[in-house]
Amino acid sequence: MVKNEDYDPPSGTWTRCDQLRTVANLAGRIRQVLAGVDEALATFAVRDELDHLERHIRAAARLLVVAGSGGGQLDGGFADQLQPLDPDAAPPDASTLAARIAGFAERLPGLIDQAGGATVSFRADPMGTVDAGQLLEMVVAEGEWSLHRLGRLRATAADGPGPGSAGVVESIHVSDGGVPKLPIPSAAIVHSGVVGDRQATRTHHGRPWQAVSLWSADVIDDMASEGHPIGPGKAGENLTLRGLDWKSLRPGVQLGFGGALIELTAWAEPCQQIADLFVDGCSWWIDHDRYPGRARIYGRVIRPGPLEPGDPVVIEPNLE
Repeated sequence: MVKNEDYDPPSGTWTRCDQLRTVANLAGRIRQVLAGVDEALATFAVRDELDHLERHIRAAARLLVVAGSGGGQLDGGFADQLQPLDPDAAPPDASTLAARIAGFAERLPGLIDQAGGATVSFRADPMGTVDAGQLLEMVVAEGEWSLHRLGRLRATAADGPGPGSAGVVESIHVSDGGVPKLPIPSAAIVHSGVVGDRQATRTHHGRPWQAVSLWSADVIDDMASEGHPIGPGKAGENLTLRGLDWKSLRPGVQLGFGGALIELTAWAEPCQQIADLFVDGCSWWIDHDRYPGRARIYGRVIRPGPLEPGDPVVIEPNLE
């Protein structure tokens, strides 16, 4: 389970839709975190973290199959479900583990539906009985913790952005749903995001790892000079930042905003809602896979705090 009080958002933050969509996004987020990792140089810590997550999601899938067959009682305890497939073998390489995780994540929603309200119990485990909702909660918690750990390993690697690099908050934006988001003179950053901001739909937005959307004023300026009718807040970002080397950022990097601390979690995928902001009506101009260094990025609020335009923003303030 998530083990850090600053990292774990307040209870009640996650809806069932949030949990299911988070599972659906696991594979893509792992791919983003591992982007640029040479398989031959992948550290033991990276493989170990992926192995840990693969065991948990595999165990959940196995137990959901049991629940979907009517439930029942198993010998041993939950820890027995976490054993490696081959106890004598070293963990597979990172890409193999990531592929396994993606496969199990794809199956989970269907297995959860099949399980319904059935439960699985353990003869030799104090945790007693689990149902589909508890198994889903476990997968989400373990997934978020592993992504945090993987992100921090990548962010603090030798090829990560230099700690202490500074920029400034150019503007802050909110809306009552949809785009554009409009500028405000100051804001309170809380675990759920910017106070006063709301998503029109939670289907693709609004999970704790998407609490805040951030973008670069320098990228916006470059795109405007190319003729795109873009501007701060128009693409739905909450925080427009200036002066940071946007290409150097990646999921796992932490940004300090005075009292507030935000950990970057995933590059935001563009959607057709903002297509009219681009000369040819194609929002892929800010798709990270096609044009690295131009995309918006989501962040999780690690530590809340007040924020105003003009406030400094520092990359990895705790590593200076």
